[in-house]
Amino acid sequence: MNKQRPQVLEHGYLNVYSRLTPQERRQLYFKRLYKQQHLWWDDSTILACRILKGYLQRHKQIDVLDVGCGRGNYLVDEYRNHIRRAVGVDLEPAATRGNISLDEIRFASADKLPFADKTFDVVLALWTFEHLQNPPRH
Repeated sequence: MNKQRPQVLEHGYLNVYSRLTPQERRQLYFKRLYKQQHLWWDDSTILACRILKGYLQRHKQIDVLDVGCGRGNYLVDEYRNHIRRAVGVDLEPAATRGNISLDEIRFASADKLPFADKTFDVVLALWTFEHLQNPPRH
C-alpha cells in the first residue's frame, strides 16, 4: 500500500497538505503568528512529530491507527513515507470528508475498536478526548 507523502500545498511552520476550512485557516494563522513572537514555543503537533520521529529512527516502516481521525492527521501526512498502512476510526462519516491522509477509514466507537490486538505499531488519538462523552477521570 505505502502511499507516497502527500503534496505540500503550503510550506511553513506547519505545512498544509489539504484544503483548510476557514476555522483551520484562522487557527494556522494564529499559530504561525505566535511562533514568530515566541520562538521558544512549539505547537503540540510539532511536539508530537518529534516523538514520532524518534520512534521512526528505530522502526523504519510502521502501521498506524488514527482514533478520531476526522478530516486528517498532520503526523500521518508528515511521515507518510515511513507508514506502510494508515487506518482511521471515527464515529461520523461526515466528520471524515476530505480526509486524504488514510488508506482506510472505519466507522466505530473508540471504546470498541474493530481490530485485533497488536494490529498497529502506533495508535494516535490527537484532539480526541474533548469529543468523548465520558472520558476517563484518571
